[in-house]
Amino acid sequence: MIEIENKADLLTRLFTAMAERGELPSLQSSSDRIIASLKDEEAYLADLTNLVLSDISLSQKVIRQANSAMRHSFGDEIISISRAIRVLGVNTVEQFSAELPDIADFQANSPHLDTGRDALKRAMVASEFARNMTHRHASQASEEAVLSTLMYLLAPTVLALYLEKDWQQVLDYTRLYPDVTIRDACREVLGVSLTDIAAALARHFNVPETLADCMAGALPDAGVRNDSHTQWLIMISTVAAEVATMIEKKTAPRDIEQFVKPYLNALGMDAPTLNNALEHAQSAAVRVDRGGRGDRMTQRLSRCQPIRWNDLAKR
Repeated sequence: MIEIENKADLLTRLFTAMAERGELPSLQSSSDRIIASLKDEEAYLADLTNLVLSDISLSQKVIRQANSAMRHSFGDEIISISRAIRVLGVNTVEQFSAELPDIADFQANSPHLDTGRDALKRAMVASEFARNMTHRHASQASEEAVLSTLMYLLAPTVLALYLEKDWQQVLDYTRLYPDVTIRDACREVLGVSLTDIAAALARHFNVPETLADCMAGALPDAGVRNDSHTQWLIMISTVAAEVATMIEKKTAPRDIEQFVKPYLNALGMDAPTLNNALEHAQSAAVRVDRGGRGDRMTQRLSRCQPIRWNDLAKR
């Protein structure tokens, strides 16, 4: 086991590695499809938003940059990708997508390539689950739920990609002690909790308070009421992340359903919605394993009116 260090030292190593190695990488298949969609003059805004939200790397960059621009101009905060696209303009989002490094290039010659890919896959599967769990809610709420899920998973994803050896030690610990959660293992092995790392990332990236709360959130007890929209976002994001982990571990669908069902009332959802969301999340995991995209976004027709990207970029 690695020697436990204090929180400040680990965070210094993490931010140094992030500065030296550059942007968070993406699954190549995600980047290709996003770029192709951006070149469609009659694409739907909702489709582009969903494509961005299927990729944790692009989502976090778009929301960070949009908030930086918005605060500079108006002092406002943005917690939705669709609004972020309007603020930044489509050309900027296209540039961000093109600049994302491929995971294979990012971790070239690394013995931990699969670990990094698994982290990106986990985020994609969780976002697919959150999207389908909340699709009957207002589009704004559903979009915020998916983004909150991705931001909640940012801390473990960053650790898996930038401090690979440390993260591998955490994973090895959970294999040695199967009853220990990944969050408890992180604290035990590294001496730093994922909550602390998430809070540090939120400060470092200067993300909006609502997203920062979701990043540092913890899975609530089943049956707990949601007294605020932020608490609802924390619940759906933590549940979605846990479901993605269970799918990764090949947990039986019946057991996953039993885990989620106690949260349905508080989330404002029902069993058929859960079954549909779980089916989509499992299908996404299979497609990623086969080398394909993690969803069927381009097969979906949005109710939004088609817009021309050149016009949108001027708004």
